[in-house]
Amino acid sequence: MSEKNKLIISKVIIVFLVLIYLISVYQLHKAEPIKHIHGTYQSVDAPEVYTFTFSSYDGTYLINYVYETLEEGTFEKYGYNTYICKDKSGKKSLLTLLHDGFFYYDCKNDRIVKAIKKSDVPTVIFIDENTRR
Repeated sequence: MSEKNKLIISKVIIVFLVLIYLISVYQLHKAEPIKHIHGTYQSVDAPEVYTFTFSSYDGTYLINYVYETLEEGTFEKYGYNTYICKDKSGKKSLLTLLHDGFFYYDCKNDRIVKAIKKSDVPTVIFIDENTRR
């Protein structure tokens, strides 16, 4: 085998190893949970729309269902990707972050909701019921 062929084969092997490394890093990153809860999340099931807003600046959160506020309160970090939310009535709930969002149990409507992260910016939109069409 000539030196030229050996060089080509070694380059192909190096490119192949780099490609395997990049694929493994991508798979690891895809499975890693979200680092911080700060931001805006939305439910994935239509037609019911849940919006979750978490602000790390003042430690508050707001959960809306369609145009009704379900919960409002404070949250604190409990552990790695786990948060405790306490609403104004004193009820506590636990949220565990996944790689793209979290699951939330809505007691009032008796359902489990999967929420995915839409934005790193906490956003709340209020609509006046009298002017809504």
